[in-house]
Amino acid sequence: VTEGGEVVRFTMLGEILSRDQLYKPTAKTRFVLNVNSRKRSFYIARQESDRLSMLRPDGELLFEKDYAISSEVLSYQAYDFTSGESCFPVNDQQQGFTYLYTQEGRLINYQPINSHAAVALIRYESAGYTRIYHVYNRQLQISAYRH
Repeated sequence: VTEGGEVVRFTMLGEILSRDQLYKPTAKTRFVLNVNSRKRSFYIARQESDRLSMLRPDGELLFEKDYAISSEVLSYQAYDFTSGESCFPVNDQQQGFTYLYTQEGRLINYQPINSHAAVALIRYESAGYTRIYHVYNRQLQISAYRH
């Protein structure tokens, strides 16, 4: 996926198989490829000035969120769990917050997690919770949420 939203599929030899353009609402819209935590698939973040759209690999919309700040200061992660659920941490680097969203766009954490960098998630299916490892003010912190 290019920054301009072109999805290019190619062989291991570098031969181009196809080129498709994703929907691009404005000239300033940019796209970011997010490889999931298991490195088996990916998601696409579509950034418009103050709106984030998370897309499946085929370009289908998962969810959209509006932000009071420019989406250019946001970074994204994707976690697919063995239960079939997904979690999308959105990191607001300017304010030092991380928001956790389900694949439907529902906010998991009611208050953002203090974090100046990408977070790490470990899900404990049998225990019913997920641990969140995050760094804030040069300290490693561990939070959790029930699922």
